[in-house]
Amino acid sequence: MSNIIINPYSVVAGGTPFVNVYSVDFDGVNDYVDCTNALNSYFDLDDAFSFSAWVNIGNNGDDTIISNATGYKGWEVMWDQISAETGLIKFVIFESGSKWLWVKSSTILDDTWYHVLVTKDTSTGLNMYINGSLDNDATSSGGTISDITVTSALKIGTRDGNTYYEGYIDEVAIWNSELSAANAATIYNSGLPASLSALSPIAWWRMGDGDTFPYLDNTQAFSKRAFYSD
Repeated sequence: MSNIIINPYSVVAGGTPFVNVYSVDFDGVNDYVDCTNALNSYFDLDDAFSFSAWVNIGNNGDDTIISNATGYKGWEVMWDQISAETGLIKFVIFESGSKWLWVKSSTILDDTWYHVLVTKDTSTGLNMYINGSLDNDATSSGGTISDITVTSALKIGTRDGNTYYEGYIDEVAIWNSELSAANAATIYNSGLPASLSALSPIAWWRMGDGDTFPYLDNTQAFSKRAFYSD
């Protein structure tokens, strides 16, 4: 039976696949997407939230996948390549340089597609799911984090114009709740990106599919617009 190849996943021919043929390519130099501060009310550090994306990471050192932080205040999902803990994804929340909490994955490869889901509960419980499975390889804490309001704009591909992501990002979504292990498996969908409509994210950027150049806004809950990076 023949297959239809879809960026870079395959489905059995004859059905109606979820359309996913594009992703955004970030150059690791100065490409990023500024999502403004419209979502900040969901990201106080005592709030529950979740972030999901498909990533294919280049080899550019410490790469920020998404961040809602300025300096050492806020949260970030990043690929850590140049510290002593290389080749892993970290989900970090921090109030200052001395008050932080993180969870990291086991080692992953660059130039390979992965699905990443990170979740936070209403306290300081962090979880990371890689390809639909819980992957809390290690956690670390640097002091008690207070309830602070994050005021930085949400950015895809950079943290406060500091480190820039190199590689591809696709199907970015955010929830104002803690998703479950069952949700992680559903979103991963055995390696084939699927529609997230049934899970009601507060923001969902398709990153190229159904896009109208050059926008990546969220005028509706499920935006069909995307930004093309050079």
